[in-house]
Amino acid sequence: MIAMYNHDSERYLIGALLQDADLQRELSTLPDDLMHDPQHETIFATMKAMQREKQPIEILSVNNRLTALGKQIQGGGYLLECWRYCPTTANIGHYTAELKRLCAMRSAYRLANTFCHKLTDGEDLAACVDDLRTKLREANQPKGRLMRMNDVALAAFDYVDKKHKGQIVGLQTGFPDYDRFTGGLFAGELTILGARPAVGKSALGMEIGLNVARRGKRVLVCSREMNELQYGIRLASNLSGLNGMTLKNGSLGDNQWEPLHVAMNDMAALPISFTFDTFAIEDLHSLVQHEVDTNGLDLLVVDYLQLMGTLQKSEKRYLEVGAVSRGLKTMAMEFRIPIIALAQVGRPKDGKGGSRAAVCPVMSELRESGNIEQDADTIAFLHHPEAESDPDIIERDKATRALLESHDKQYVVLKFDKQRMGPKGSFGMCFDPARMRFTCLERRVV
Repeated sequence: MIAMYNHDSERYLIGALLQDADLQRELSTLPDDLMHDPQHETIFATMKAMQREKQPIEILSVNNRLTALGKQIQGGGYLLECWRYCPTTANIGHYTAELKRLCAMRSAYRLANTFCHKLTDGEDLAACVDDLRTKLREANQPKGRLMRMNDVALAAFDYVDKKHKGQIVGLQTGFPDYDRFTGGLFAGELTILGARPAVGKSALGMEIGLNVARRGKRVLVCSREMNELQYGIRLASNLSGLNGMTLKNGSLGDNQWEPLHVAMNDMAALPISFTFDTFAIEDLHSLVQHEVDTNGLDLLVVDYLQLMGTLQKSEKRYLEVGAVSRGLKTMAMEFRIPIIALAQVGRPKDGKGGSRAAVCPVMSELRESGNIEQDADTIAFLHHPEAESDPDIIERDKATRALLESHDKQYVVLKFDKQRMGPKGSFGMCFDPARMRFTCLERRVV
């Protein structure tokens, strides 16, 4: 007879849960009857209760909770045994999947056993078969959801009607040109903002996050390029209007402290959270899940895509970047939030020994770009034209560009190369690198 439980896998999962805070956040998604061993079942149920109450889950706290409930487990030392039994949580997905499969087998076995008992008790055959069929169908429900064409048509009409009435508005970026061009940022959409190094992509992502947060929306920034001090200095410069180098060097004059204090108070009130040490897309998924469940989340900004990794083993770098890209799109759909992912664009040669660094990027220049192009709903490139002859300078902006450059500001172009539900095109913006500020030129979108 095939065993429908695995004691060692259960002990491994308990040990992993005692060690891994990210895994603990997924407790609510695991079936209540996942464990077969009675003491494992007790420990698991206790952990799930502690997670719902937002209590720390570790050896001492779980043991104390079990003791308080009068459910001492093997003298209290068993939790430590489980902890030691799990040397790494890297393969926990395999063990969790195995336990879910065994759990489903036990459920099916119980249904079949109940069916046999009903028959031997003399109950009506047709009624028993019908009941069994219904329960098996419920137990084997597919994870996906079927929608009929009528439902799709109604959903589309409802959207158009509400959009016409102004009842559906995308998350506003704070840049009128951007919002007119795209309609804003919409739930489920992945936007890629690409640029060559030192053009201001991090500053633009930060500015959009700031503008969204100013409207009371919750923002999460995942940065793999800068730490908290660098982000803090940039934000303080942006909000205070003080030169970033002045803040970095601490060389403030007497009249500059007040605007800095005001900026700090403004920063503290913004509903923005940061993570600077989340490397793997799987860990980011767990973190976002936690934010959605506990505080709510309206926008995720990732700085930047190619610095993220995955726990999956990949022989090729482009496969790893592809997993990150797909993971971001999956999160946008699953959590129904817009995601902005900044992306680095390389400096390829033009084939004649020259460089394309001064030319606006194209999608093929996104590093490991295949999956990025496929997964993104919108792809836009930030470009700083360095020469007056640059073809990406919008004709009506030429005088404005010259004025900006003469005042230590930069004329930059935001060029949309892909919109899943919109046109391609571009518009000009002003970038103040000393204060990490972007502003629109109040031009009509072309």
